[in-house]
Amino acid sequence: MNNKNSGENLAYVIFLSAVAALGGFLFGYATAVISGTIGNVATQFGLNDVTTGWYVGFALVGSIAGVAIAGKLSDYFGRKIVLLLSAVMFSMSAIGCMFSDSISALVVYRIIGGLGIGVASVISPLYISEVSVAKYRGTLVTLYQLAITIGFVVAYLVNYAINEYTSGAVEFSQSTGWWWKIMISENWRGMLGAETFPALLFFVMLFFIPESPRWLV
Repeated sequence: MNNKNSGENLAYVIFLSAVAALGGFLFGYATAVISGTIGNVATQFGLNDVTTGWYVGFALVGSIAGVAIAGKLSDYFGRKIVLLLSAVMFSMSAIGCMFSDSISALVVYRIIGGLGIGVASVISPLYISEVSVAKYRGTLVTLYQLAITIGFVVAYLVNYAINEYTSGAVEFSQSTGWWWKIMISENWRGMLGAETFPALLFFVMLFFIPESPRWLV
């Protein structure tokens, strides 16, 4: 009976850790996806080398701020609430970037996404460590690092897939509408906007995990 309960508890802890690790996946995706959008964004908005650098780097400004506030916020409101906040910021950033009509708006939403990155980079591994049993704590925390790497890879694959889709749709060059704009004529919008799906999944799954017992104590 004890062995059975131990196995069930470990499975539950792995589930909790995997949900928290989605923050790492979004960290990796939001960081890497920008690589596929630089050329098109710079051309569309007439950016020079300096302003292109700001477009790419402003997410880091947001992440610095996110890291700075994450600890205090989680100590006051709890780990789960702050993870929900990061999921909201990731979602806002993805949707906002997808529909931005100016470089200023795009930069603002990238900063919001950077805040989500900063918060997740602190709270996701913290939550995992606090729900894990000591014997498996190190192994489970590595799920977060693994998720970051997977996020990088998925971002590159999404960029590649959208570019391939765009190349194959040249014959429909007279098409109009939002789908055409997001996926074909300005496909950087689709690359940035694709983050919406894992961000919303992260948000929903957080409702199925408890608050950190360490924080409750």
